[in-house]
Amino acid sequence: QLIPVATHAAPRRYYLRVTAEPNAGLARRVDSLIRRIGLTVQNRAARGAGQAQHLGFLVSSATAAEIAEVEVAVRRLGRVQELLVLGVSE
Repeated sequence: QLIPVATHAAPRRYYLRVTAEPNAGLARRVDSLIRRIGLTVQNRAARGAGQAQHLGFLVSSATAAEIAEVEVAVRRLGRVQELLVLGVSE
């Protein structure tokens, strides 16, 4: 079950979906940003659909503050059109 980030402050795993213009290095850049904050990507998936690339990341247990930091960093990347961040209920 997926729960929006704002409704739960305890550490939990998160799912991030980045929608962006196609860019071969974007998944690597997002992965690097997540690791710089001290988290790990537990699973990653990518799909392309014409003018958009969809990247999904399952992130290790994190606080809401850490995920907020990831969100700010990802939104600063060029070509990012949309970012969805959901907490994962265990």
